Amino acid sequence: MAMISIEVLLRAHHANGERVTSENFLLRFSGLDASLSAVADREPGFSGKVVFFALTASRFRDEDDPQDALQTAIARALGEVANWLNSQSTVAIEAMRQEGLELTVLFDVEIDQDQLELALPPAFLSACSRLNMQVEIVTND
Repeated sequence: MAMISIEVLLRAHHANGERVTSENFLLRFSGLDASLSAVADREPGFSGKVVFFALTASRFRDEDDPQDALQTAIARALGEVANWLNSQSTVAIEAMRQEGLELTVLFDVEIDQDQLELALPPAFLSACSRLNMQVEIVTND
């Protein structure tokens, strides 16, 4: 089993294909700064997103155990995501939902075998739960 890459993001979309705008998505968040890549205001049908982090295994190839180093980096990054999610207002998140936005924390993972091992820290899961945020994991295999 080996993970090749992982990207974790907050995805927002309207089920009816309506356009996701900065006003109804990005501007509702606190602490959304240049350290996070954020996209909205695209064509109707496209999702808005906030990219929390992206990591590749190749970044850790010189470590004694590259997969363990990658997993450690993922756990650390998910702790930062949990802190960011915990800083968000449940009122703002609910307002987005009332306007028809569907919000999902998405894990986009590339693997080179049929098995994925990924530990999700309790603080991250708790932060998602506090905001009633669905978590979805998608792999290439």
